[in-house]
Amino acid sequence: MKISVIIPMYNPGKEIVRCFKSLENQTFTDYELILIDDGSKDSAYKAVEKYIDGSSLKTKTRLVRQENAGVALTRNRGIEMAEGDYLAFIDQDDFVAKDYLENLYKAATDVSGEEDSPIDIVVSGYERVRSDGRIILKRDIKDAPWTKYTMITPWAHLYRREFIVDNNIRFLDTKIGEDVYFNLPAYTYTDSIVILKDRGYKWFYNEKSVSNVSHKTLDSKLDVLFLLDSVYDKLSQVDANDSEEMQYYYMRFVCWFMLYATRGSKRENIVDAYEKVFGWLRSKYPNYRKSRYRGFRMPNGEEISFHKYVAVFYLLERMHLLLFVLKLFGK
Repeated sequence: MKISVIIPMYNPGKEIVRCFKSLENQTFTDYELILIDDGSKDSAYKAVEKYIDGSSLKTKTRLVRQENAGVALTRNRGIEMAEGDYLAFIDQDDFVAKDYLENLYKAATDVSGEEDSPIDIVVSGYERVRSDGRIILKRDIKDAPWTKYTMITPWAHLYRREFIVDNNIRFLDTKIGEDVYFNLPAYTYTDSIVILKDRGYKWFYNEKSVSNVSHKTLDSKLDVLFLLDSVYDKLSQVDANDSEEMQYYYMRFVCWFMLYATRGSKRENIVDAYEKVFGWLRSKYPNYRKSRYRGFRMPNGEEISFHKYVAVFYLLERMHLLLFVLKLFGK
């Protein structure tokens, strides 16, 4: 098989039928489908099993069941099971355009016949789609050096399996940032990356889904230091932590994490998280406040809107006002 498509499942709803249908209609058929049920209720698992048995999928399909282990370990199991030359990940609620796999594979293999220089990663765009079919966000990927770091999700990518396996690139078993641990090493371990201007991946926005109306708070005991240390140690293996771009990425992540997780958290937990992440940042990058990307300059390919958040975030931190502002979002 040319591509192994890996779909982790947990109590899938009716949306997974649309996901399957989008795979049934692919113009590219040389792929295998690996479905890993991560401890769903019997009724949900049997519904998927029944659909697969009666579907018109024209490819090898494997449906396996396991005790609940979380999405990171489930995806890792999919990597171990995969037999294709390339890996593609799809989430159970999402779906893809009929030429999605074909476009990704063409981008990965159209390299002027240079067999000794295979493409390791293809990065594409996506669309955010509501249940009524309305597109609420279109995300095109610019062909710029930093752009790949704005796409940390495993979906909307194609990965060369041998590259992933040989470099022991896996998802981290953590409550937040498991995809950061996967994609940052993947991006820094190779220069063989292609940016594909395609929005074939459809990221479904389910208004009724719990994941779209709530978020993890600091009460969830998110171990952000475990994630940061794990990523830093992994990138140290290829001396990738010293660049200005990577320093900015860590600063960017700290900004995202604090804005994301403090909302609705207890104020004492906000203070604790603030001290932890900035203590970590100071220990690894003592001169982070002098980063040339902290102000108006930004890496080529960064999202302007997000860079504004980063600039204001660190301006407030420098003025010793950030913790006060963050606590306003707590309870």
